[in-house]
Amino acid sequence: MQGRAVRWFLLAILLGCMPAQVVFAQTAEMSEAGGATEGGSGKSIGGNIPAAPGSYDADNMPTPSWWSAHGQTTAILQGYAPFHSPYSGPNSFVSAYELRTTESATLFFAAKMPWEGGMVIINPEVYGGAGVGDVFGLGSPPNGESVRVGAPQPTPYFARLLYQHTFDLGGEWEKLADVANQISEPHYKNNIVIKIGKMAVIDDFDDNTYAHDPRLQFLNWGLMYNPSFDYAANTRGYTYGGDIEGNLWDWSARWGIWQVALQANGEEYDSHILKAWSQAWELERRWTILNDLPGTVRVLCWLNSANMGSYREAIQMDPTAPNITATQRYRLRYGFGLSWDQELIKNELGIFGRMGYADGHAQTWMFTECDQTISIGMLLKGKQWGRPKDEIGLALMVNGISPQHRAYLAAGGLGFELGDGKLNYAPETVLETYYNVRVAKGLNVTLDLQGFADPGYNRDRGPVGLAALRVHYEF
Repeated sequence: MQGRAVRWFLLAILLGCMPAQVVFAQTAEMSEAGGATEGGSGKSIGGNIPAAPGSYDADNMPTPSWWSAHGQTTAILQGYAPFHSPYSGPNSFVSAYELRTTESATLFFAAKMPWEGGMVIINPEVYGGAGVGDVFGLGSPPNGESVRVGAPQPTPYFARLLYQHTFDLGGEWEKLADVANQISEPHYKNNIVIKIGKMAVIDDFDDNTYAHDPRLQFLNWGLMYNPSFDYAANTRGYTYGGDIEGNLWDWSARWGIWQVALQANGEEYDSHILKAWSQAWELERRWTILNDLPGTVRVLCWLNSANMGSYREAIQMDPTAPNITATQRYRLRYGFGLSWDQELIKNELGIFGRMGYADGHAQTWMFTECDQTISIGMLLKGKQWGRPKDEIGLALMVNGISPQHRAYLAAGGLGFELGDGKLNYAPETVLETYYNVRVAKGLNVTLDLQGFADPGYNRDRGPVGLAALRVHYEF
């Protein structure tokens, strides 16, 4: 297994270092804008990203391109040593030594339609490998590229296939950066954007400048997105639906509705769309302080309707071996989230944080088993030591689950992610740090370290430390 993992890792590095001309006869130059690349596992792509702050000179606008093409490949090698585990269950994080790899490759193609404001986005993607522990046993898994899909061999699929329409509302001009799924062109800052098709919810919701891209920033699931946000997705992180976003001066508001998974963290979608759906609302406020230091706060709420089970009803039916799937019926589950970020030193230092709460009476359905979260962190550029494109990230996160969820796991119940057979509850605490080295334009190598106290919310197991090496190439 280890030899095969290393071979996969080396192969992905070789593929990532191939010249872009091998994939495209002609490609646009990648923008230097940070946080603009796609993330993994339903991972986000920055949208409406300006090339630089300030207004755009509408009198000197160049002729914009009608298409955009980019690509990425990412390989992650992650492992850990044995840790303390007096017992384990079917869904426990494996306590023995493990070393795993994941690999992904994505093409991002966007093209304008003949009519004003229309654009199509197509993203074929290939994913292979497996995350440590097969992505079981932790409330906040450590590799944002990993998914719970059976076969580890490379599998092609369409990540995104959607139509986007933009209605300009006037105001100041700005030029969009040339990044994935975005065409570099001038547009009005005030606009309305509608998307419909196959997409990732977190492309537009729960953004954060310093913690939203597992291919360049933090790897942990709970730091790349709010872990209590049970957003609509299949096991790969994508879904069908649509959303609408309005941008007016320093404010943005967005709403979306999408299909949900047929089974908890399943690959198929529930076709009973009148009973099975997910909705989310988000309000965003942007500002600058002191010498044009940007900051943002986002307030999120969401509501899911799916064929979910009840933790309490499962225990009532069988106190010694509860099975939540036996209690499934269409019911509601809701939650709230807060995300903020603030630059403190221009192009050098920024801080961020998240908070989240989910109604924990019904089972977690699509993302990860977490009902409460709070996190805080920072990102420091390497300007002080002559490496201005390098980054150091450091974050602390504490996650929890509801009393009903705790009781269910303590009685021996299994979730789609957790199940040690019993539970001595404690919040799961995660500390992550990384150093991202800019090797060349488009090529980054990252060393990532994570530590878990009370993994899987179980005081009896752990602590456990993980190390990862990530290679990412984009064009």
